[in-house]
Amino acid sequence: MAIIKFLYDNYIDDSTTTITALSAHADYPASNIQEYSWRRHYRSTGDAAEWLKFDLGSALAIKVIAIRYHNLTGAATLTLEGHASDAWGAPTYTQAISITSDKIIYFLASTQTFRWWRLTIADGANPDTIIKIGRVFLGSYFMPSHGPLVPRRKTNIDPSVKQRASGGGPLVEEEDTFEVMAYVWTGHTSADHATFQTMFETVGTKKPFFVCENSAHATPYTVTYYIEALNEDWEMGVEYEGLHFGPVIECAEVRE
Repeated sequence: MAIIKFLYDNYIDDSTTTITALSAHADYPASNIQEYSWRRHYRSTGDAAEWLKFDLGSALAIKVIAIRYHNLTGAATLTLEGHASDAWGAPTYTQAISITSDKIIYFLASTQTFRWWRLTIADGANPDTIIKIGRVFLGSYFMPSHGPLVPRRKTNIDPSVKQRASGGGPLVEEEDTFEVMAYVWTGHTSADHATFQTMFETVGTKKPFFVCENSAHATPYTVTYYIEALNEDWEMGVEYEGLHFGPVIECAEVRE
């Protein structure tokens, strides 16, 4: 069974987190990374040696970093650094991150606990001559004790509006189709159930998050979804003899 991980509690979004950059376009500041929509992204003014710095306000345990939307080329160098203070001559933690298109995800080999984190970016051959970064996830993850009963259930949605004119002819307001997806659990523990509840309360129907399926597979964990939001309701299920049946996690996929 696939080892599924939910990346939902993003330290980047905390009010105690401050994001700065070596350079930033006036209309695309580093703080845009905290926007729930990755479309309001950060842009640098150069591409040869840039960095994004995250002051979490206190030392927090980091297990994974993920990025949704970027313009990095395959020749770019992306490095994650962690340190106890805002001094980067010799950071305690340094890790090169592989570049993959659109979404980047890296699970740290061991938990690292620091207040200060930095992403350094070198992409001097970038045809845009600038760096673009959308959403960044920095934090931990929830891995249930076992996988879902149904690995992934998808439904295709067409939100187009169809009406009939007074003469009987059809009037169609055409919209892009999209998918919604669901994960169904059964027989999981009370501890898992409590974390599912916390996850729903954390992201609500507004906060985006990552779902990484098959996380035991090799980097770059290609089966990874960036979920824009949960549906408004979430069937939490029932308890029977110490086990929980449900929830059915209904997710709305982002429309590109």
